[in-house]
Amino acid sequence: MTQFQDPIPLRPLRAKYSRVETRAQRLRSTIEKIRGSLELSKEELLDILELTEKEYTQVVAFKKDLPLLSAHAFAERFDLSLDRLMRGEVDLGALTKRFRQGDVEALPERYANVAFSRRRTSINILDYVRDTFGWQARAQILRYFQMNEAHFVDPDKTVNFQFITDLCEYLKTKKDSDDEMFMQMGAYSVISNGNSNLARLYSKMNGPKELYETVFTLLIQSYYDKNVDYRLVQLSDTSCGVIAYPNQEVQEGLRKINIGSREVCLSRIGSFSCLTGYLQLPFAHVRKSKCIHSGDSYCYYYIDFELPAQLYASRH
Repeated sequence: MTQFQDPIPLRPLRAKYSRVETRAQRLRSTIEKIRGSLELSKEELLDILELTEKEYTQVVAFKKDLPLLSAHAFAERFDLSLDRLMRGEVDLGALTKRFRQGDVEALPERYANVAFSRRRTSINILDYVRDTFGWQARAQILRYFQMNEAHFVDPDKTVNFQFITDLCEYLKTKKDSDDEMFMQMGAYSVISNGNSNLARLYSKMNGPKELYETVFTLLIQSYYDKNVDYRLVQLSDTSCGVIAYPNQEVQEGLRKINIGSREVCLSRIGSFSCLTGYLQLPFAHVRKSKCIHSGDSYCYYYIDFELPAQLYASRH
């Protein structure tokens, strides 16, 4: 099984006046902020860190570094990435809602606002990670983004599109990730959605032509996201052409012209290709000739489903 690591490797805390001391200061400060937000008593804090009062006093006074095992125990207790804890990248609001107010589904602010994406796509990516790299990799990702499994139970709940973008960027940091991996990740949706109501809806379509026409004219914004506007510009018995461009409301909300990323677009190629799989047919061939992340004003997808259409016709 491939070893899966955070994109920025951890470095051991070093002695005072070293280059890493700023990081040590930030770590102590972040832990104190979390302690204040969650109203942890000194006894509770010491219990989590597995330190004596004297040892923690020395840490606060910078007479000694916080042991890495203590930092790890603190991060584990609150489902945080150790790396991001050490960098001070913690959403205190979301942490407080979850661990003090009992709201296990509280999203980090970065992903809670302008939430026009159904979580169906996020669930698929996380399922792909689990089945490709293992449960530990999935858990590591959730901690890194300060999320948990409760966030990804209902595929129809929403999340900011930035989560999918950040998730793809995180995966891109793996040395063995490439374009093919992101397309496979998108195509994995035919498996992760296999027992869903959406899959049953797709399976009732009368062939690939009706399937693609229905997806791009009726279903895509309701079941996937409203971040991108899709327009079916060409449709025949064997192929179709689709234009996609960012939704203006989302652009304004995110304060970005080009939302998403090249890797997100690659995963879309896979998800569009695998739609014929819901009809128990071979995947379609998708070619992308324009992309907003290559300087074009829109993305253009040409979807060739000639072979699936022929097989479907031979069975009916």
